[in-house]
Amino acid sequence: DIQDFVDAKPDIVVIGKGSPGLMKTSPSVRKYLKNSGIELVEEKTAKAIHTFNRLSLADEKVVAGFHVGC
Repeated sequence: DIQDFVDAKPDIVVIGKGSPGLMKTSPSVRKYLKNSGIELVEEKTAKAIHTFNRLSLADEKVVAGFHVGC
């Protein structure tokens, strides 16, 4: 799934980690994004949605993935 994010050529990827914030982003994904020059923002999903909307409205090149299962 992360390759779709990278293919979109964003400057920022926002990840929603679920309501309690327990979802983990693997170290390999973190490293891959960093090596691709992409900033990673990880937050509880509700906050991540607000962050994504704020960045989008500010015309940042941003993509997001939200864990909504818990």
